[in-house]
Amino acid sequence: MISSPPIKRAISTSIALTSYTGFMAFIINKPIKYHTKYFGSRDKTYYYIVEGYREGAKVKRRKIYSLGENKNLSERLDALDKKIKTIKDEIKKYEQKIDDMRHGKFGPLVSPRSQYRNTYRFLNEAKLKIPDAEREKDEVKKLMAKYPNCCAKTL
Repeated sequence: MISSPPIKRAISTSIALTSYTGFMAFIINKPIKYHTKYFGSRDKTYYYIVEGYREGAKVKRRKIYSLGENKNLSERLDALDKKIKTIKDEIKKYEQKIDDMRHGKFGPLVSPRSQYRNTYRFLNEAKLKIPDAEREKDEVKKLMAKYPNCCAKTL
């Protein structure tokens, strides 16, 4: 005498194992169509890491992280490294421009005082971007450790 069919028993066992080991994360893509003034409509695909979970009898998804146009966490990490390098190059450029201004080299058509003030403002804005990018890079590294199946180079 079996109290329940084997299929139901197998399903309940897999649910128990899933909840015991953690949630399963996977990558989904959302194609987005947008319109630009000069180029007409364009298509982009944005990628997200989501995890499935149960709420009663329903299976739902929870967004964990938005990858943007990067297809996986490895690509996102590479993009963040590139972003940090670009910001550091931008900071060097502004510091060089400020140094040139201190020695009397100013650009045309702009008063030296406003040019100096604007360059300092751009420099400080660029310096504020680095900690945010570093924080996001650390977050991606934690996600890579937690969800190794979302790090693969091929999807």
